[in-house]
Amino acid sequence: LAPVSVDCRTVPDALPVLSALACHAEGTSVLENVAHVRLKESDRVTAMLQLNRMGARLELRGERLVCHGVENLAAADLSSFNDHRVLMALAVAASRADGESRLTYPNAYRISYPRFLNEMNTVGMSMSVQAPEREPRTSRASQVSRTPDVDPGRTAATTVGALVRR
Repeated sequence: LAPVSVDCRTVPDALPVLSALACHAEGTSVLENVAHVRLKESDRVTAMLQLNRMGARLELRGERLVCHGVENLAAADLSSFNDHRVLMALAVAASRADGESRLTYPNAYRISYPRFLNEMNTVGMSMSVQAPEREPRTSRASQVSRTPDVDPGRTAATTVGALVRR
């Protein structure tokens, strides 16, 4: 996969999937003019920086997202921030990662692409949505500490759901 340079002024909704793909490019991809992409359904630039938890090498430099290609990604727990494009892009990235990744708000894809899960499985990607596990009630502080790097104020019982296996 070759690296790219893309001006995101004209294709702001492509930033999530472009960042996920750029992680696997042989070289460095640059996504220019990304400031307005931070004002979509979520801050999509920050959301995609979560790929670094999987071993990616993304960095924000002003209005530019720089994505250095890596050989492999590893599974991680990530947040979709209930943003359909972020969820689908992270799921695609997780499909190439070693291990099982979990994404919050696993049904966000239904906003724009209700067939996403079925079609990903049709092409050989193992993706599913699981009902959240119920946990005993505890204090809010301990709930947040058990689920680091997940949306604050949400427990694992309400956010963890989508599984992506390789």
